[in-house]
Amino acid sequence: MPFELSNDSSTFQRFIHHALRGMDFCVSYFDDVLVASESDIQHFEHLKQVFHRFEEYGVRLNASKCVIGKSSVKFLGHIVAPDGITPVPEKVSAITDFPEPSTVKELRRFLALMNFYRRFVPNAVRTQAVLNAYLKGVKKMTKHPSLGQRKPKTHLKSVNMSWQRPLFCTILLLMLLLL
Repeated sequence: MPFELSNDSSTFQRFIHHALRGMDFCVSYFDDVLVASESDIQHFEHLKQVFHRFEEYGVRLNASKCVIGKSSVKFLGHIVAPDGITPVPEKVSAITDFPEPSTVKELRRFLALMNFYRRFVPNAVRTQAVLNAYLKGVKKMTKHPSLGQRKPKTHLKSVNMSWQRPLFCTILLLMLLLL
């Protein structure tokens, strides 16, 4: 289905969610479906069920885009593996190598990047609160207001140090499977 109308994507998501209803081992997000199992045999059975359900609903798969039977996969900006869920290294390096923001626009970009992986950063709420404080009082009409003398350099360093010891959250994997 081409995503041309404004509600096409939500309609498609609802359709896939309905098609995979009752399959607790599946997580879907638009046209990405993750099937997670504890063993090879169980995974084969789960895949048979998913393929059968897709056949029932007339869903076609693009074989060249399918990744089947892997112990770890990239899914929605994360690496899902038996150990748990971890951030994709390229995205982490984009955050750690981010130049020190000198404008409000750059600081907002950095905070948006950091916010995506906040669950892996210890004390992320405190760090982000300090950085968000630099945004207070900024007028929205100004395109590129400068941060002036209030540069958040020390707080950025603490964020970078946090990324050197990522947390592995097995619980998040279980939560994803139960959705």
